[in-house]
Amino acid sequence: MTMELTNQLLPCPFCGEVPRLIHWMNWKGVPTGNVNVMCENGDCPVEVRTREYKSEQAAIERWNTRINQDAPSEYPEHAQDGQKER
Repeated sequence: MTMELTNQLLPCPFCGEVPRLIHWMNWKGVPTGNVNVMCENGDCPVEVRTREYKSEQAAIERWNTRINQDAPSEYPEHAQDGQKER
């Protein structure tokens, strides 16, 4: 992965580590053309990755998608400071 692509990736939302862009290969070691982004931190509390996409840019855009931090919580007991309860 080029440094330019690495710089486009947001850190893992669960542990803060830099994720990795994965290029998939079939059982013969031939690239499939599919790519995804995943956190490979063994200490991350969840195993998180995107689905497989046909382009690096599509996988990066999906990884970088985050919920609106100002959105109200569905569960008021989990609302963060600054969030309004419904």
